Amino acid sequence: MTNNELFYFLGHCLALGENQQIRQEVVATIEQEQVNWKHLVRLASNHLVLPALYLRFKRHGILHLLPAELAEHLRMVYELNLQRNTKIRAQIDTINRLFATAGIVPVYLKGAANILDDLYIDLGERMLGDIDLLVSDEEFLTAANILKAEGYEHNYPFFEEELANTKHFPRLVHPVELADVEIHRSPVELKLSEHFNYAIIAT
Repeated sequence: MTNNELFYFLGHCLALGENQQIRQEVVATIEQEQVNWKHLVRLASNHLVLPALYLRFKRHGILHLLPAELAEHLRMVYELNLQRNTKIRAQIDTINRLFATAGIVPVYLKGAANILDDLYIDLGERMLGDIDLLVSDEEFLTAANILKAEGYEHNYPFFEEELANTKHFPRLVHPVELADVEIHRSPVELKLSEHFNYAIIAT
């Protein structure tokens, strides 16, 4: 299998749904032993879709066609990710409670927003790197200071005099919580923020 063919096959696996033709093509490729599983796992891992791949195979009755060791590996990755995401959701709940004391209502972005919106059928499907959230300009430093008071720290300095040129606060890391937090004051590049910003989203 060439790299292009491997990408194509992975795309078909992730597209498994109601289309029976796609399932038949995926099954045929597996049964003809055309898949280099080591390369596929590396590709799916690099693109953070191993849990999604496991769930597609499981829902469409394909897991038994995989080498047993691979099926077990995918299951373990999925379960670890489910546990992680469950803890991250609890972390988000804690952040919301902390912000509520100051009247701050954050808008979550990217993966955090997707799992809060129940975009995925299964909480363990999406792999999350961090928690991205957006607040207003007026609440930006207050939000950062609230998290810092709870033990979050940033690894490089932030200077208030540079605020006008800052899109987001330095990444905040907690010694116990799983996910780093990135507080944004703009959801886009600053030069575009006049057209898309917290005020527009929050209304």
